[in-house]
Amino acid sequence: MGHLGLTPQSIYKFGTYTVRAKEEEEANKLRKDAKLLEEAGCFATVLEKIPAALAKEVSEVYSSPLLELVQVVSAMDRYW
Repeated sequence: MGHLGLTPQSIYKFGTYTVRAKEEEEANKLRKDAKLLEEAGCFATVLEKIPAALAKEVSEVYSSPLLELVQVVSAMDRYW
């Protein structure tokens, strides 16, 4: 099982649990990594805390099941 976007160990790199892949460069890397995971044989992939539009885009081209834990736009996003 693959895991992309916010991963538990990334808190040490980024210092907070913020939405990942908002910038185009990181979004492109996520797209590429999703394809690599599929080619490596992952039976499913978690997309955690990424923009909903990006999750939708990846899910349209990815043939393995996805568990999407996407960004929910709300007043609380200001504090994340």
